[in-house]
Amino acid sequence: MKAFYSDTFVLPLPEHHRFPMTKYRLLRERLIAERIIDADDLRVADPVAWDDLRLVHDAGYVDAVANGTLPADMQRRIGFPWSPMMVERSRRSVGATLAAAREVCRDEPGAVGLRVSANLAGGTHHAFRDRGEGYCVFNDVAVAASALLRDGEIARAAVIDCDVHQGNGTAAIFRDDPRVFTFSLHGANNFPFRKETSDLDVTFEDGAGDDEYLAALEQHLPPVLDRFQPDIVFYLAGADPYEGDRLGRLELTIDGLRTRDRFVFNACCGRSLPVAVVMSGGYAPDVDAIVTIHANTIREAAAFARSAVNSQSAHSAINSPSAHSAINPQSAHSAISSQSAHSAINPQSAFNPPITNKSAIRNPQSAMRNAPIGATVSVCFRLLTEDDVKRVLTMDDLIDAMSGALRSFSTGQVAQPVRTVISVKGDEAFFGLMPAYVRADTGDANFGAAGPADIRADRGDANYSAAAASLGAKLVTVFGGNIARGLHSHLASIVLLDPDTGALRALLDGRYITEARTAAVSAVSSRLLARKTAQSLAIIGSGVQARSHLEALSRVHNIRYAAVWSPNKAHRDQFVANCTRDAAATHDGRGARPDVKAVDHAGECIVGADLIVLATSSPAPVLENGWVKPGAHVMSVGACRPNQREMDPALVARARLFVDSRAAALVESGDVVLGIQEGRFGPDHIVAEVGEVVNGAEGRRSDGEITIFKSLGLAVEDVTAADLAYRRAVERRIGQELEL
Repeated sequence: MKAFYSDTFVLPLPEHHRFPMTKYRLLRERLIAERIIDADDLRVADPVAWDDLRLVHDAGYVDAVANGTLPADMQRRIGFPWSPMMVERSRRSVGATLAAAREVCRDEPGAVGLRVSANLAGGTHHAFRDRGEGYCVFNDVAVAASALLRDGEIARAAVIDCDVHQGNGTAAIFRDDPRVFTFSLHGANNFPFRKETSDLDVTFEDGAGDDEYLAALEQHLPPVLDRFQPDIVFYLAGADPYEGDRLGRLELTIDGLRTRDRFVFNACCGRSLPVAVVMSGGYAPDVDAIVTIHANTIREAAAFARSAVNSQSAHSAINSPSAHSAINPQSAHSAISSQSAHSAINPQSAFNPPITNKSAIRNPQSAMRNAPIGATVSVCFRLLTEDDVKRVLTMDDLIDAMSGALRSFSTGQVAQPVRTVISVKGDEAFFGLMPAYVRADTGDANFGAAGPADIRADRGDANYSAAAASLGAKLVTVFGGNIARGLHSHLASIVLLDPDTGALRALLDGRYITEARTAAVSAVSSRLLARKTAQSLAIIGSGVQARSHLEALSRVHNIRYAAVWSPNKAHRDQFVANCTRDAAATHDGRGARPDVKAVDHAGECIVGADLIVLATSSPAPVLENGWVKPGAHVMSVGACRPNQREMDPALVARARLFVDSRAAALVESGDVVLGIQEGRFGPDHIVAEVGEVVNGAEGRRSDGEITIFKSLGLAVEDVTAADLAYRRAVERRIGQELEL
């Protein structure tokens, strides 16, 4: 077994820097002192070639790192000060992983044991194509895999990431690459706080220990290897799930982590899969504990490298006295069929013929699809509360998912009627029913020709809603009197059904989904229709939609200033106070916080604003024509009845008008219906649906024209968001499984 190292791994850092840089030197010394590997098997790593880095990273980013010209905020996110030595260390760290990977990909006739090699550093999985973060400059595993793929040394690679922090950079880099499968086991509540979507994410709540972690590893790893059949496995053997780690928030013991390593190496050895192992993170105050964990990883790898491959030795490695009891020695597949396992992998598929479409590996399947004809099958469904939904949906994911949903709607992939609304207690309250069926788009270039049951549906990008079929309905009520009762005025529940069987799949609280997806849809419109230089935001209204729109629009624009007005001064002042508190608690470093202020007049709020949000329950216009400056983009999300309007009709007449649905706008929107009845414009005044703009239709034509997006809310938005939440909840084992 070869291990690659360079003295430049030990980068001089400022005093009291929390990165434990000395662990690399101490690890090397421990391996030699304890004769875990021979000194002759230690190899000095060459720096990776600049062109190899550019296989993964943007050329501009690579050049900025090389020349020391990264902006200060980007360098700060990396966590290391720039120096020529930092650049050299980063290149050699990638070079060591590439060298280890090439070492194990060489054919060695007559060799026995696991083909394994190690980088005694590496695991820089937080580096994205265009930036680094979290002590990661370049993504070593991504570069190594890409170089091997380019050179024809492999056709497929699997990344098994057992660092306690999600490999967000790796997941993003390989999001649309079918040749690389990313599998991450990580803490749910630590950095990165905005997770990317790996091909398989298994998350753990704070305090999870050996039993839970090892059971999940056994449940998920064998099917990934069996179904994807990689030519190489990159194993990130993080030391930070350790109970003594200051950043990890899990409670694995040193013995538990060694058992983890043994299980991974055993799974690969039994399948004759070569492994390139990298050390990844570890931040315990006791550096000796970190070194022990890393040394145990190499110790286990070296033991498997010396062992002949046979089923007896594979099982005995797991069943040895030092192995943790959570590992079942009977079968690597045993946990998958266990009733207590919550698996995102199809239990049947682990034994099917190998596949190369990675998206098919982890899609949860209903037992009803495979039940014999005439069999009685109980229906199990997942119940997700509002808190559950908030835990699994991020605004970034919703914005991209809504872009895909709108496109699907406007390209005929969605079957849904205009919502059915009935009055309750006269006109004091309303009850609406909003069903939708989103057809599978099996011709998407990113997913190949797999059928609906095999296509991944939770990428969280613009292809989301076009990827897999979904079926469901939202039941929504609007009771204005609820505010006095301490309830939200808008309440909703969403029912998801299996599109293959019609069986109940999930029941979700829909109030937050309605709130967040409405803002996400506005953000899609703003990303497409507003001026790119937009920096100022005006919000009329101070309720939940105001809050969500501030969050969503801040994701697509660099908003410097936001003004808010609502009729109730106490409400708008409280809104500002809440925004200030939330910004301090959740700001993620993506730019300056917007300065949010309450104003005393609606006109004062609007004048000069680049972006205008109308989120009111007013039946009469709250926005006057003369207040709106040329080039502004208006998003109107209130006034969803044909006798209500939020905007001055003269403004609607002179602006370019975009909607979520033509059919709905011509029936439900008073801003449109009344304008037509008054002869101010005709139905063709609607320029396009936003989904058509997503699909390439013309949007804004000049910086001086005013654009309006009239949002009424579509069932496809609710069903798409609910389906995304459901799949994320299955991955993270969130919510309650109930039987009907």
